[in-house]
Amino acid sequence: MVFVLAGSAGAADFEVKEVLAGEGMVSSAHELASQAGVEILQKGGNAIDAAVATMLALNVVESNASGIGGGGFMTIRFAKTGEVVELDYREVAPYSATKDMYASEASKQAKESVLGGKAVGVPGIVMGIFTALEKYGTMSFAEVAEPALRLAEEGFEVHPMQNGIITDEFEKLAKYSPECAFLPGGLPAEAGTVLKQPELAK
Repeated sequence: MVFVLAGSAGAADFEVKEVLAGEGMVSSAHELASQAGVEILQKGGNAIDAAVATMLALNVVESNASGIGGGGFMTIRFAKTGEVVELDYREVAPYSATKDMYASEASKQAKESVLGGKAVGVPGIVMGIFTALEKYGTMSFAEVAEPALRLAEEGFEVHPMQNGIITDEFEKLAKYSPECAFLPGGLPAEAGTVLKQPELAK
């Protein structure tokens, strides 16, 4: 059993169901990401392979909360032995960050903790993914990344909550990344439209 914590921006509307599975199960914040994990299990991958595939797919469909620019934890329990191992790949503060940056919201330094290079943690999730695969997985990175790659290239339907997040961040996106995939035609991607991310796929 693997629990992957990569953060979440809040739950979308969902229906509570009780499900039993004899072989394996994948659960995540987005249906398409869960399907990516199931696909890997069906191809013979183990729980770690499926967890990594799910994380990579979340990077595509829920990048605001689960992108490769962040980090996470992974807890693994081996069924045969009961052994539990944990991987900590949380992002860390950049080298030039200082404690004074977080002291007062009114200070100039505090603003550096919100916007700009010093506000961004050094990502840990990519290291976590490769460490998990190397130590405990059975498939290659190319194999587990295939579902996410397909989602990025072919696109997926924008959820209303995702549209809301893009709209909330429109001013920053328009200022720093006006031609990004989230702003087709210079405006926030609308709910129900297909969002493709060819640059991310590369």
